[in-house]
Amino acid sequence: MIKKFLLFHLLITLLTGCMTTDQFSTYLEEKPNNPQGVNVADALLKTGDARAAAGIYERLLVTQPESEVLWNRYADALYKQGHHRKAIVAYEKLGAITEYDCSSSVGMGNSHLKLGRPTIAGSFFSQCLSLDENHEYALIGRAIAFDVSGRSDLALSFYAKAISKKPEDIGLRNNYGLSLLMAGKLDAAVAEFGKIAFTEFSTVQVRQNLALAYGMIGDMNAARQVSSLDLSPDIVASNLKIYEHVRRLPGNDGLKSLLFEGKAR
Repeated sequence: MIKKFLLFHLLITLLTGCMTTDQFSTYLEEKPNNPQGVNVADALLKTGDARAAAGIYERLLVTQPESEVLWNRYADALYKQGHHRKAIVAYEKLGAITEYDCSSSVGMGNSHLKLGRPTIAGSFFSQCLSLDENHEYALIGRAIAFDVSGRSDLALSFYAKAISKKPEDIGLRNNYGLSLLMAGKLDAAVAEFGKIAFTEFSTVQVRQNLALAYGMIGDMNAARQVSSLDLSPDIVASNLKIYEHVRRLPGNDGLKSLLFEGKAR
């Protein structure tokens, strides 16, 4: 039952696309001479019709195969449809035309993360960070890649830097708290979850992650109180038994397994 509630919000919460709408607008401003027809496809993509947008970009690329703008948009539209391998091919074609910038590097990183390739993904996020050390999505992506690779200790500084720019982002801070747990920094994880668990925009998952953190430090009374805010007594009792079991396992493998199983659900 616990798997239903301990959701490791990595790819789902933070990486919903290669670029956000705001990033598209910025990119358009930087590329004012867009190929004819691209603005129509951009409008479709921004409204969520990635399939129709991809069709337009693909047709335009037949006659304009060297267009940096078109390859970038086409790759993003493919990503938003879940065609991550095709998106990677499109980004590679873009890379053959021009050097990768942050939008394409982050897009490549996101795509490889979706395919379960955190090491490759991390290299692309790092490529962006070498161009812009404060790039928000590259910082988050690099942290996630370390998390998925089992190196949460290396993810922490990237999360911390991203949080300094978006301190109100609940999903981001939730990830940071889970990384603290996996890195063995249990008291710090309790403190982090405690800051966000009862705010206006908090979620059941965040509160249950606070309960987990209390369980990992052995404070079962606090874990029970927090868990009971959202869950039925039988599920709370089941979760507490699992917390007790996991905290007695040697090392941190039990906790990592628990969190990543939760993510997969």
